[in-house]
Order: sequence, then C-alpha cells, then structure tokens
Amino acid sequence: MIVESEKKRTTIWRVIITVTTVIIVALGVFLVVKMFTGNPLAGTWTLDDGTMTLEIGSSKAVVTSLDEEGSLTYDYKLNPQEKEIQFMKRESGTASLEALDSSFNYSVDGEVLTLSEREYGEQFIFEKE
Repeated sequence: MIVESEKKRTTIWRVIITVTTVIIVALGVFLVVKMFTGNPLAGTWTLDDGTMTLEIGSSKAVVTSLDEEGSLTYDYKLNPQEKEIQFMKRESGTASLEALDSSFNYSVDGEVLTLSEREYGEQFIFEKE
C-alpha cells in the first residue's frame, strides 16, 4: 500500500515539475522574442515644445501638428541594428509637418526619443505619452 502511494506521489511530482518547467521556458522565450523583435519606437510621442505629436504604429507613422490642426501620414523603414529610421511621406502637408521627411538616427532613453537628422544634424526631441 505504501509503495503504490509512493509511486503515485512520484508520478504527480514529475508531472508538476515538467509542466512548471515548460511554462518557465515558454515565458522566457516569449520575453526574449518580444524584447529583440519589437519596435522600440512604437507608441505616441509629443515634441518637447508641445507643437507636434508623432504616433508610430506597425507600418505607418502619423504626425499631427497641434498648432495648425493638421496631420500627415508617413511610411517608415526602421533599422534597429543601425538605430536608423527613414520617413517617407504619403501625401503633401504643411512645412512643419514635412519636417520629418528624411532619415534620422534615433535614440530612446527611457521615455525620451531623440531623432537626429543624418544629413544636417537637426534634432527633434519627443517625450512618450
């Protein structure tokens, strides 16, 4: 009788350890994949002077001018290895909205995004909403 219950306990214990190990490994793989394949720029960002917002999604970026009540949609290419983003406008807009029609080096420091234009060095500093 004691041997049977010992076998059952051992079997149950092995099942519990196996299921727990599988869950921990799956969670670890999920977190590693999420950290290294996600878009670090995704979200809504506001220019430091409050005149413009930049909303970056999975395939497009929308720039909204808070002064002129207009918006402009961009396609973008993101190169995380080089920390580079290139915006390509879909349609024409005002001069302030077209300021991002270029290639930028980006830096994300916590809740602050800095875009530095590759050609002229102009910087845009955004804060995450």
